[in-house]
Amino acid sequence: MRLYITGNDERSLALKQQAMKRGHDITEKTPDAVVLPLPKAGVADIKRYFPKGQKIIGGKAETALKEMMDNEKWQFENVLDDEIFLLENARLTAEGAIWKAMNARKKALCYAKCMVIGYGRIAKFLTEMLRGMGSRVTVAARSEKARREAGENSISMRQIRDMIGEMDYVFNTVPCLVVTEEELKCVQSDILIMELASAPYGIDMHAAERLNVKVRIEGGLPGRYCPMDAAKVWLDFIERSGKI
Repeated sequence: MRLYITGNDERSLALKQQAMKRGHDITEKTPDAVVLPLPKAGVADIKRYFPKGQKIIGGKAETALKEMMDNEKWQFENVLDDEIFLLENARLTAEGAIWKAMNARKKALCYAKCMVIGYGRIAKFLTEMLRGMGSRVTVAARSEKARREAGENSISMRQIRDMIGEMDYVFNTVPCLVVTEEELKCVQSDILIMELASAPYGIDMHAAERLNVKVRIEGGLPGRYCPMDAAKVWLDFIERSGKI
């Protein structure tokens, strides 16, 4: 394929290199597909005009960019609709979260009490990895089905307040408010709370600031933690979309 790859982050640069190694042409002239940077792109990432029907490949798009694509009748291939990509990206996100956590505190995860909030793709991989390291993991999930799947030490969202004070690490994967000021008042002073969900987030950031509770917002981890592997997963999707 002839690909016009935008973005100058490490994942985008690795994507260009890997695409060329696989025999794709990197060009701005009559590309088969314009590839936008992940995890989110805006109008500024479209640097020139493309004809109607142009294939655009990306993930989250800002409102103005969505309107532009609709107006120009560009064909948008959304990576977030691809289950294979979502699973592989979730695996890399979970590993990146552990790497970030290990670098942020001088405390071994194998002895730690961890809470994972939510039980979607990222949370499942994260729970499995943490338990494999020996961490004592509590999973907080909405549905009874998810709690049964998560296994031992699974709790409902209502029980977070009762358990969060025992935790050394809390990883949130739910993109809506689940940890309020009341929960944050119960945490240990040296806790590490990591926000892995997208805005508006699951942690009350304003309350955390008032209470001096530090929350690490770690979106887009694959592109920062392992850009080479993140690029490979991205390129695999691009090649699958080219066969549609």
